[in-house]
Amino acid sequence: MNGAVKNDPTVLREFWLIPMKINFAIVDVNNSPVEATLDYVATQPGNSLGGKIKAENGNTILTLPDDVWSVSLSIIPIEHHNDLVRMRKLESSSQWQVDNPACHITGSGSEVSVTAIVGRLRPAPIVHVPDDQIPRMVGNPDGVLVYKDNEGLIYHSLFANEYQPFYRLDHPILKNKPPEIAGEWDRLRVVPIDKVDPKKSGVFFHLEYGERQNGPRLFFSLYLPSPGKRKDSKLDYVVFFSPSTALQGRFPVDQYPFRGAYPYGMTDKTKQEYPRHSQHYLFNGVHLVYQLLAAGSDAVIIMPIAPYGDWSVFQSRAGLHRLLLECSLFLHREFLTTPFASVRPGWPEYARAGGSVRLPTGMGFGVDSSLFGRFEPIPPIARAAIAAFSSGSTALQKLLVDTEGKLPEGFTEKRFGANTTTFGNIFKEVWDIDCAHSPYHGYDAFEAALSKWYDKGDKRFRLYHTRYTGGDHDSMTSSMLSRIRKPNDIVNEPTVAGKGTSYWAKERHAANNQWSCVRFDDGFLSSSNTTNARPYWMKDDAHHFIPKIAFGHAAYLFKQT
Repeated sequence: MNGAVKNDPTVLREFWLIPMKINFAIVDVNNSPVEATLDYVATQPGNSLGGKIKAENGNTILTLPDDVWSVSLSIIPIEHHNDLVRMRKLESSSQWQVDNPACHITGSGSEVSVTAIVGRLRPAPIVHVPDDQIPRMVGNPDGVLVYKDNEGLIYHSLFANEYQPFYRLDHPILKNKPPEIAGEWDRLRVVPIDKVDPKKSGVFFHLEYGERQNGPRLFFSLYLPSPGKRKDSKLDYVVFFSPSTALQGRFPVDQYPFRGAYPYGMTDKTKQEYPRHSQHYLFNGVHLVYQLLAAGSDAVIIMPIAPYGDWSVFQSRAGLHRLLLECSLFLHREFLTTPFASVRPGWPEYARAGGSVRLPTGMGFGVDSSLFGRFEPIPPIARAAIAAFSSGSTALQKLLVDTEGKLPEGFTEKRFGANTTTFGNIFKEVWDIDCAHSPYHGYDAFEAALSKWYDKGDKRFRLYHTRYTGGDHDSMTSSMLSRIRKPNDIVNEPTVAGKGTSYWAKERHAANNQWSCVRFDDGFLSSSNTTNARPYWMKDDAHHFIPKIAFGHAAYLFKQT
């Protein structure tokens, strides 16, 4: 076509040379086809046209006039989250781009192919209720409660302020010969960090997982440090299992499909315990995110929230692998693992309350309101570390022995499963943080499972225990694990003076950092003195103090390897 014809849309439509053809494939994170409906609006010079097409087997073809220069599509998939894709042809070029990093586009000119990966995660809905009105609510809210201040909305009871300074454990942890009368931090080898600020160093989400309206729905929390493209274009994950939520009177009881009191139900009409539970562990209570950042790690931390003690698919290898794949898709779709993370579209007032790019990139906002390109694929998962504290040991034990990846009843492989063998390959580390083995499966069963898993090769583990959970039991002298000790292991066994007694601590690490076993007398980690650095010490509660320091040590070694 010559220039005169190209500038006249009426003449142009009479002289289509080759109709434009877009081949669509809609798939899930397992690359399985997903049935979907596509609503589209195509823009021509001076005109637009729209319609609806079906992708019954995940595939369909959209044929359009050859002068179309932009296409907006709303993808409505079966049992997956709705998504938006917009395509734009570059000016004076046959090259097409998309504004959705979860879409892969190939071809140019009159025929392009687009593969859109749809997921089953979405930011948890939020509900703003003024504090003085919360006790007067009738029934449970339909989302996570948020608080409103002069910066916008923030998850209720989320305290993620910067800490100055913050102490992280060094490696090795113990001083060979500490002063006999040693103060709190003088008993340990620590690295002072001037400032740790989770709000400026990453992004936090409460997320829903599962069916949109009917069927099972689960809830978990995620923190991503240092948004942006990773050096090796791969993602590391740390999955943390907390103590059980089966606490009568604190966590609302619910049952499958978990769409009632879990996860937004209220306790005593004032507290929303399920979301607060992860906020406590990740931020102001146990400081897991602070420790991760102090270790310099860019691993994604995920904290599953069990519906009244039921770990469900979270403790299945097939189920957890699928969850991690869904998280990788979600983060990429949000531009958070792309070079555009710092300029991703969004509403600033929602930034602290699960703000998603889906808000400003809907159809009807204009093509200039988003970021277009041909994006790199979703980052593959490099490694996963499974961490557990106290009775979270039950989920850890299940993942160690679960080689078949069987899902709980009501959770289908098609919607909640992924390859179990692949998960076995990426499941690289175990972090046992004062896990309560004795009341459940027992130390013998844990050590047998850990040994068998370790023998698969390229595995690492960290064991941290106080006397509360058997710190006087040395797993590295057990029949299953004593064989891997070496003469060149790093060993320290200091004591410090207490009131009329002394307290011990013992550590043994492989010289190549392949494994660690650190045990503490309770008094070694106890103090009522005030210190000027977080985390603050606790009196007579070594069990709840140890996750505030051990997680950072494991995260530091995770980064080094």
